[in-house]
Amino acid sequence: MVRRVRPWLDDVRGHLTASRNIAAFTHGTTLRALRMVLEGHSPEEMYDLRAANGDVVLFRFDPSGNCQLANIQAI
Repeated sequence: MVRRVRPWLDDVRGHLTASRNIAAFTHGTTLRALRMVLEGHSPEEMYDLRAANGDVVLFRFDPSGNCQLANIQAI
């Protein structure tokens, strides 16, 4: 899944450096892959990264497109 997420994330980072907001709606496996890439988790840690259905995960990026914060909010 990480191989599928990386190209999409590279495209999204181009929009982030242009100061745009991006909304992505996804399921658990893709979300775990995104968190693995953005937060630098190992493949072993990835299986413990879970968000409940309906949770909102907010990623904040610096002007260079690097992830600075991931915040999970239950709805």
